[in-house]
Amino acid sequence: MTRLNRDQMFERILKSVAENRPFSLIRMGDGENVVLSGEIFKFYEWSYPGENRCIQGSYEYLRSGMVEAVKNCDLAGIFLGDTWTYDALAKAGAINPEFQAYAFCNLFMAGFKPFVDNIMRNKKLLLIGSSMGEYNDLLKSKIPEARTIAIYKDMVIRSKVHCDELYQKIDACLGDFEVALVSMGVWALPICDYLKKKGKIAIDYGHAASHQLIGEYEINLQYDDMDDYFKNSKCPICWK
Repeated sequence: MTRLNRDQMFERILKSVAENRPFSLIRMGDGENVVLSGEIFKFYEWSYPGENRCIQGSYEYLRSGMVEAVKNCDLAGIFLGDTWTYDALAKAGAINPEFQAYAFCNLFMAGFKPFVDNIMRNKKLLLIGSSMGEYNDLLKSKIPEARTIAIYKDMVIRSKVHCDELYQKIDACLGDFEVALVSMGVWALPICDYLKKKGKIAIDYGHAASHQLIGEYEINLQYDDMDDYFKNSKCPICWK
């Protein structure tokens, strides 16, 4: 297992972008651990903070899709030393991802100016998630030239039927985007894996969009040095 720091993580992402190489970044947290460990099977209909939903008949579909996503990912966000995550992966029969970074790496992506310039400004973006309608408006207000498509906005996935419906929407616009930012809770893992298999670059963007909508972790348009960005942006003190 190779643990990447912030700069190494961005280098890996931007190299894939520059080479236009299929890529997926997934992230592991509490919701993912509940699903992978099998705890989800205790519930008739599972609901968890962060817009994580699933009905009973789709539990195995979600879990197996997450295992496949872990196996195929290029980078996984995992809290360092988090035994719950590693135990959950083992219970699901999932491998320990070779390349790992901080689980909340999504929060400072928009603060890294090369990410903003090379991806948000210069690539055709697919935005997936219930908050992405509003986020699309925010992004376009900051970067008017941004080329974005927002799908499944105001929608939450609860089942295989919903997930398959989303895949159909992705297939319908495959030629119209290069990079996807996915904010869809635990479903982001299989979605990112699906996008990679379709030849795209997929990033589990998670709750970063929601934070930016309330003015935290703002899109960095001026600071080349991230330390300067953190000193001058509205974000929790632990990041400064």
